[in-house]
Amino acid sequence: MTKLRLTTSVGTAVLVAGMIVSGCGSPPPSSHATTPLSQRLERLRELLPSGFSAPGSATPPGSPAVLAVAPASRLSPAQVHLAPVPARHTLQAVLAGTINEPFQLMVHPLFVSTSEAKPGGTITVAATHLGTVPQHAALFILQGPHFRAEKLVEVGDRVAAGVVTLPTRMNGGAWYFLVQDASGITVTGDGKDTGSIIVDVGRLSVKG
Repeated sequence: MTKLRLTTSVGTAVLVAGMIVSGCGSPPPSSHATTPLSQRLERLRELLPSGFSAPGSATPPGSPAVLAVAPASRLSPAQVHLAPVPARHTLQAVLAGTINEPFQLMVHPLFVSTSEAKPGGTITVAATHLGTVPQHAALFILQGPHFRAEKLVEVGDRVAAGVVTLPTRMNGGAWYFLVQDASGITVTGDGKDTGSIIVDVGRLSVKG
């Protein structure tokens, strides 16, 4: 069952609607449930600065593109707003197809500078309710028709932000931007992963 709650972001001083989503609408493949996260994302860890780490995310068939993300320096609350969040049934399908992890998901709306994406343009993205684990990273994911790109971004004071350069070719319709923080996943004594994943998500519109 999906639960709704309101949380307050100290960094942006705004109210954010949060959701706890269990199951994501469809079960993940059995191989994802048995393969530790740490073994699936060694490739992405290599993109992190020295001293940072991240448990990772499911990787779809074929290697996703590397998302171009630059630091969002001097970002103020006036520069961003809450992105539209898909309706519940659509949200569950998006999470199942994009995150695809056998864990409870703590879901929040994402802050963006614009929800009207322009191919080749830029968009500022900020996730504001991430984990408190020191020196970790969140996975930025851009998902669209026949396209996926991702990049690990440093988390500081529970916030990960960046200026994202969009691909030059984007099919018209709905695209989704997700920021996934798996720092809450831990490995138990018997070698199994446990915990929950934080996901900030927003819907982007691309004109056909």
